[in-house]
Amino acid sequence: MESVYLETSVISYLAAPISGDLVTAAKQQVTQEWWNLSRNRYELYVSDLVEQEASRGNTVQAQQRLSLIHGVVRLTTNLEAENLAAEFLKRSSLPAHALADAVHIAIATIYSN
Repeated sequence: MESVYLETSVISYLAAPISGDLVTAAKQQVTQEWWNLSRNRYELYVSDLVEQEASRGNTVQAQQRLSLIHGVVRLTTNLEAENLAAEFLKRSSLPAHALADAVHIAIATIYSN
């Protein structure tokens, strides 16, 4: 079975009320369709970083986000992921403030083997 690492924005699109912004609403719709129709075809993973990010903000919405990832396998952020994220920031076009995004990419990369 193929695996999918769910970054926090996926969970946020699923839990948030439909946006008034057309582009965001379209992303939410596509994410909902994938979640409802396709997620069972994959082994799903999140990281401890996803859990941390999902728990922030509005308490009710945070609980909705956390309930969506309940039972999903958690991957641990470790020194290897942090070092790889730092390399991504040095060698890519990711801006320095995108450290969390680089960590998500690093975690997915490290655990993909």
